[in-house]
Amino acid sequence: MLAIALALLGTAAIVRGSRAGAALLSALYALTHIAWHLLPGIALIGDIIASIRSRKPRFTVTLCSLAGTTAAVVLSPYFPANLKLWWVQNVGVLGMAWLPLAPDLGLGLEVLPGLPSQLVYYNSGRSSSHWRVSRSPRGRGAMRRMRMQRGPTCSRSEW
Repeated sequence: MLAIALALLGTAAIVRGSRAGAALLSALYALTHIAWHLLPGIALIGDIIASIRSRKPRFTVTLCSLAGTTAAVVLSPYFPANLKLWWVQNVGVLGMAWLPLAPDLGLGLEVLPGLPSQLVYYNSGRSSSHWRVSRSPRGRGAMRRMRMQRGPTCSRSEW
């Protein structure tokens, strides 16, 4: 949740053209999420659009965002390992998922909707099992016998 909020705030700072905000929020975002390339990429896109509109190159927000990200990545207590983790997650795994001859990794299957039969099976609960038992002939007799043997579970004064 923190990384999402920082990404949104960083994007707002980039769109506003705040160099200090872009640097600070890019650094904080790089410390909270492994996709630290996101904010410098957004800054680059924003600067390209601004350069086209003004007809002169302007990449100061991108450089500030890169500076903040680089400082956070290098000053992180996990410094050499965080670069390897970034490479594995963002290049290795995604490369394997997107290459035509790559093995089926099943990425993103957890966000797909399940089958309705699975929903009923895994969430049948007490009410549906009671419904199934009470509808069968043997179940109706068992339910009647249980009610007659059990009697009231508590008196009204115990409520």
